[in-house]
Amino acid sequence: MLKKILKLLEERGAVSLKDLESNLDVQASAIEEMLNVLIRKGRVRELTAEEFSASCPSSKGGCKSCPVSKDDNDYRFFALNE
Repeated sequence: MLKKILKLLEERGAVSLKDLESNLDVQASAIEEMLNVLIRKGRVRELTAEEFSASCPSSKGGCKSCPVSKDDNDYRFFALNE
């Protein structure tokens, strides 16, 4: 499962916890534990909403559909540690 998380991060650059939950069909609490392992190993880092939205190609176009633009505090974002 850790490899699947890393693969999604490699493909997308950054993902939300909710995206991981829906793509992997695993409860968020289980994914959080796996992310914590990857964070401790230095493979993954948590992003702020500002960091995540800066990487969005449509952010300059005033996108209103993503959770960042809605200021949704339920979202957590992650990316590979470079």
